[in-house]
Amino acid sequence: RSVLPLGTAPPTVNTTMQPYGAATSPVTGITVFYHGKDEIYISIKDFYENVRDLEPFECGGHLWNGYTCTSFGYPYTMLEAKDDGCVFQVMILMKNGEYEISFNDADVRSIIESISTCE
Repeated sequence: RSVLPLGTAPPTVNTTMQPYGAATSPVTGITVFYHGKDEIYISIKDFYENVRDLEPFECGGHLWNGYTCTSFGYPYTMLEAKDDGCVFQVMILMKNGEYEISFNDADVRSIIESISTCE
């Protein structure tokens, strides 16, 4: 797996996470994974609690499927889109303490719209 570069995020969206083992938890953020044609992709949906499916939607030239869920009490929106045998997976940490982002925020939608393969 490789992480797609998101470029410079708008100031209202924090896409950085603390290093593994850091004393503080991550704030809200977006993590994007790319699974290539030669990689096996298995949905991790069954590992989460409070799973609720979302209606499929188009954004950035992709048809996205997804769900909301919780993991260790943290609310997430999980999305996936397929592109010529490859899979994009987007994990959005929606709320952590006083920090909160919405899936409908223009900045979040802009990041999802920008996801594409490099040719």
